[in-house]
Amino acid sequence: MSNTNQEEMFNDNNIKKQAEILSSLIINDNVKITLPIKSMFGIRTYVSLFIRNKNNACITIKAGNCMSMDSDGNIEFEQIFCKNLIQLKNGILKLNDIIELIKILNETLKNLKFDKLTGKIVELDNQNLDIDFWNCLMPKCDYIESVFEECCVCYEKTETELKCCKKKLCIQCWDKLKLRYCNECDEKNNGNCENVWCGYRACPCCRKSIESQEVIDEELFD
Repeated sequence: MSNTNQEEMFNDNNIKKQAEILSSLIINDNVKITLPIKSMFGIRTYVSLFIRNKNNACITIKAGNCMSMDSDGNIEFEQIFCKNLIQLKNGILKLNDIIELIKILNETLKNLKFDKLTGKIVELDNQNLDIDFWNCLMPKCDYIESVFEECCVCYEKTETELKCCKKKLCIQCWDKLKLRYCNECDEKNNGNCENVWCGYRACPCCRKSIESQEVIDEELFD
């Protein structure tokens, strides 16, 4: 979008109109609005705006290809960013508050960066503590084990850990792992296959399903 178009979008009349539309969507105590953002920093993302109790709002960003299964069998996406945007101590969000919310949301999304070491998206003014910083503070001793290890794919330092085998895999490499389909399937009929591993991602280290942490029957993929 050109600077001219963006300025037009944020003129007082237009932003008020969009704020009125957003206000009309806040009909329940808990409202979730999924932004139409496909990816950020090359990572498939789900970006959501949550408005709770009609008086506070936050934004979350989850990595759409980075997921695992909890003890109840529910899929959880890796959350890589979360920020409270606005919170009122008293009352509910009025039109002026929603106008301010839209401005804060846009400023937040325009001023982000990806931190490979932590596997998180952070704000530009966030003081990154990189691996050189931590190495300077921590002496090399046999009895000290750092949380930062090499990603098993790209070999860069990361603290992102897989549940299936506790190995390190950075978010960007995790995002690029391909879905695997059994011999009788392809991505078009995924979801109808009786093979529980069809359509899942295999860990590059232990070859288990990253999502379910179960051992994959490799014969089904020959």
